[in-house]
Amino acid sequence: MFNTELLRQMIDILPLYIGEAVFSCLYAAKFLVQKYETKQLLTLWLLPSVILDELLFALVPNTDPWHDLMWIAARIFLLILLQRSLFIRREQGMHSFLTASIIVVVYLTKYLIVMPYTAVSDLTWDHIMPYLLNQNILDGILTAYGTKLFVTFMVDGMMLVLNGIWGVLCMYFMLHIVEKAYTHKQDILEKNDALFLCAPCITSTAICLL
Repeated sequence: MFNTELLRQMIDILPLYIGEAVFSCLYAAKFLVQKYETKQLLTLWLLPSVILDELLFALVPNTDPWHDLMWIAARIFLLILLQRSLFIRREQGMHSFLTASIIVVVYLTKYLIVMPYTAVSDLTWDHIMPYLLNQNILDGILTAYGTKLFVTFMVDGMMLVLNGIWGVLCMYFMLHIVEKAYTHKQDILEKNDALFLCAPCITSTAICLL
């Protein structure tokens, strides 16, 4: 049976996945030498990234205990594959650092948007909307459109849009901070140095999982 609710959720989260793919590609381009023009590079990076994220979202429920581990494993494989395929520079240390930093930023972004979205959603539906309905403030809108479903759709849509914008901005600024802090982008990253740089990324990701 076709799950319309799952489809709606996949459409709702699509802009965030697109933003994540675009910024992670531009971030990698700061460290590596690209083989293609920027537009081609973005397209070749974006399509498999978004398709993978949407497939994992659809096939592996968030309630599944293996969801995060499967997502991380699939993302590591795809990120390394994209970096090796779309860029010239091939030092394993640099690829490892870029992969680890992108994953931890994506996970931090996930929790930075979930908490405020949950708080705003609870405030809206538990307090603000009941007050507006009890005070008959929404009577004009309900009369014009004839249903509470329209108001629900508009409020949910607005919150999802604002949530997506916030998530994309969070990811952009975190990747920008990492990129600016790394001042030796053109140097060869030795394995020991890469391990040193990846350690806090791996630790932060583990904390997010816990």
